[in-house]
Amino acid sequence: ASHGMGKMFPEIEQTCCLQGQAGKIKAGIREFVDNDSPCLLLADSTFLDMFDFELLEGDRRTALDAPDKCLITETLARDLFPDQSPVGRSLQVVGNQSVYMGESTLDSTLVYTVTGVLRDFDRTVLPNGLKLVASMSRYPQLMGYQMSNNSLAYGSSGPMQTYYRLVPGASPTVRQQEMLAYLQQQVPILELAGVKEVQLIPLTDLLFAPQNEGLGMQK
Repeated sequence: ASHGMGKMFPEIEQTCCLQGQAGKIKAGIREFVDNDSPCLLLADSTFLDMFDFELLEGDRRTALDAPDKCLITETLARDLFPDQSPVGRSLQVVGNQSVYMGESTLDSTLVYTVTGVLRDFDRTVLPNGLKLVASMSRYPQLMGYQMSNNSLAYGSSGPMQTYYRLVPGASPTVRQQEMLAYLQQQVPILELAGVKEVQLIPLTDLLFAPQNEGLGMQK
C-alpha cells in the first residue's frame, strides 16, 4: 500500500518502508539474539539514499541493491567478526515468529552477505538496539510466512514505517483525502480502527509531533 501510494501521487519522488523485527543473527559459532525488541531492520533498497546514516565500511551505492545483502552495525561487527573485516562474510538471520500466522510454510533461515558496516544507531528516529539492516523484499522468508496488509500495518514489533521524499516545492498537506481513501481501501483495518486522517509529517517535525507521543518511531 505504501509503495502504491508512492506510484499513484506524482508529488512523491521516493519511498522507503522500514519494519523492525526481533530475531537471531548467527555467524559460525557466534550469535546475537534478541527475541523481545527489534534488532533487525527490514528496509527498502532506497534506505541509504533516503537517509544519511554513516557507513564505516562498504559502498553505499551498492550495499543494499540485492535481496541477499545486508548491513551490520559496528558493535555487531566486533562481536561476530572480532579478528577480521565483516565485509564479504556470510551470516544467517532468523526472524522471531512472535505473531501466530498458522504453520510456517517458508524456510526462515536465510543466508546473507555482509556488504557494509554502519555506525551504531544512537538518538535517531530508529531504535538504538538495531544490529542489522536487510532487504524488505525477503521478509516472508525471514519471518516464515506472508503477512496481509493489515498485519504489516500493525506488526508485533510496531507499525510499518513509511518515509516519502516529496518533489521540491510539494506541500506535506498535498492530497490528504485522496491518500486516506487509498489507504483505507488497501488496509481495511485502518477504517475499522477509526483512522480518519492522513498526515505527512516532515522528519524535522517528527520528534515533537503529537502523533509520535515520544515513543512512536522508537517502537
